[in-house]
Amino acid sequence: MLHKDLSPKAFLDVLVQQGLQVDAVEFLARLLTKEEAIWWGCMCAWDAARPNASPPVQAALQAALRWLQEPSEEHRREAEQAAKRAGIATPAGAVAQAVVFAQGSLSLPGLPEVPAPEDLTSQTIAGAVRVCAAQLGAAGETLPYRRMLRYGLEVAAGKNRWQ
Repeated sequence: MLHKDLSPKAFLDVLVQQGLQVDAVEFLARLLTKEEAIWWGCMCAWDAARPNASPPVQAALQAALRWLQEPSEEHRREAEQAAKRAGIATPAGAVAQAVVFAQGSLSLPGLPEVPAPEDLTSQTIAGAVRVCAAQLGAAGETLPYRRMLRYGLEVAAGKNRWQ
């Protein structure tokens, strides 16, 4: 389905039209910058968790947002701790963990640096978005992937930013 004359947005549209929403999520997560992908994940995780987001979920999303607004090692490490408290298998925990993968070293302070694989942030966010869509679908949402993808497309178009 992909050919050289097809823009990324057009390819994404083809994936959605063909009913390949999971592939569309994976593609969009890689198309966005790491920061954009994390913001997209924040929006999706918040959507799936509301209106009764637990304190650890709220803290994980706040830590990710804090890093987006001021990317520092201190905020990255705060996101790491928040991810552990929320549980990295949860969408909010995965989003906070994606912050850890976005910059810096995976090793402990004082040890030789170990960079994360370049696509680990996008893989983590794609997984979080898929889980959000599954949770919303289980709760009765009829087109959860469509809504999740709309958020991502708004981010890609610069219409929805974290600043």
